[in-house]
Amino acid sequence: MRAVPGEKKHSRGIRRSAIRCALCAALIAAMLLTGCGSRLVFTTGFREDEVISVGSQSAASGEVRLYISNYLNAYEDTFGSGLWDAAPEAAQTVRDEALGSLLQVKILNLMAERDLIALTDEEETAAAEAGIAYCATLTPEDREYIGLSETDIVMMMSEYAVSRKEYAHLTESADLGISDDEARVITIRTIRTETEDAAREAFALLAGSVAADPNAVSGTGGGAASFESVQEQYSTDPQREYTVSRADLPAAVEQAAFALESGAISGIVSAEDGYYYIILCLNHFDEAKTEANREAMKEKRLNEAFADVYEPFLAQQDVRVNEELLGKQTAAGASATSTSSFFEVYDEYF
Repeated sequence: MRAVPGEKKHSRGIRRSAIRCALCAALIAAMLLTGCGSRLVFTTGFREDEVISVGSQSAASGEVRLYISNYLNAYEDTFGSGLWDAAPEAAQTVRDEALGSLLQVKILNLMAERDLIALTDEEETAAAEAGIAYCATLTPEDREYIGLSETDIVMMMSEYAVSRKEYAHLTESADLGISDDEARVITIRTIRTETEDAAREAFALLAGSVAADPNAVSGTGGGAASFESVQEQYSTDPQREYTVSRADLPAAVEQAAFALESGAISGIVSAEDGYYYIILCLNHFDEAKTEANREAMKEKRLNEAFADVYEPFLAQQDVRVNEELLGKQTAAGASATSTSSFFEVYDEYF
């Protein structure tokens, strides 16, 4: 989802946020739709056109439609115009993600009120300019479906900016110091066997001697080609090569694999999953993938720091839902729209 700011700049807004985010919108949508954690109240007594309210924050149907259209069209931009024909139920799932994202923005604005977080004059100006710029991208069909004025959309940009600022406030104490070794990504080949006897036979072939020490920490074996042939003969794992970080492997395999230099072969490793492994390290430090993994680890830590504060706050809230009006905010209604750039335009100004 895209509502909570996990990163400042990115390509195709929701396109990347569909798989990465500060907190998954599907989870928030589940809270909205099932009442998980927070108290969900289907009730009456709403102001005209009000779909959801929580504390002093509320969302009108036009705001819901803006998020739905941006989400649906961004998914289409990414996966193709035939997406909903191939998976019609997916459109409703995306609608729920959009709804959850909007709810999250409202709750973060509520937290910002509590924490006295507000936009500076410069940030208010940037939000206003972003809102006006976004309005300029809307087609007549977009405007008719969304039904919001320029003033309304500027307000939404401001609220989104506040949500990002509050997110930064909530996560400012997260420890983002991650060393090369913590983030390191390596490329390995493995021979995985179900029995120690099979592992010993494979290791003996690699070592070129039936007397090879199966408990050796590392060795040179017969090189990569020899390893590949033994792997083909003995390994029960259909996958031959892995690019992995520390979190991807059983503990014993991780310890052995990350101790190897490029070109080295481990001894026999008895792992917690019940298999026996022999590991060839092809690359003990993939620099580009290590940097990408470092960023992913930072984001995970930010997510955890955020969730530690956000989830208890959410659990204390009464989320009031206008069930009748909510039911009218369908994914099908957005089919005539093309707008997908709300979050991208925001990023151009912040």
